Amino acid sequence: MNTPGTPKPSWRQRNVLLTVAAVLLAIVLILLFVPW
Repeated sequence: MNTPGTPKPSWRQRNVLLTVAAVLLAIVLILLFVPW
C-alpha cells in the first residue's frame, strides 16, 4: 500500500522507529547497569 505522492512517513513507520529506539535504549541501559 505504497501510494506515490505521499513522502511523509505513516504513523506505523513512526511507531516502528520509536519501538526500535526504545529497544536500543533498553539494551544500552542493561549493558551499563549489568557489569560483565
